[in-house]
Amino acid sequence: PTVFFVLKHMLQERKNWMKKQRIMAAGFGPGITIETALLEPVNE
Repeated sequence: PTVFFVLKHMLQERKNWMKKQRIMAAGFGPGITIETALLEPVNE
């Protein structure tokens, strides 16, 4: 759930994102559990 809290905060603060800025999100769990996402802002 921590990744979702960070994502929510990032979406609320998106006014500070540059137009072409990308963000990489990564989550690690027990064993070899890895989740990644490459995020970039889009126009509403």
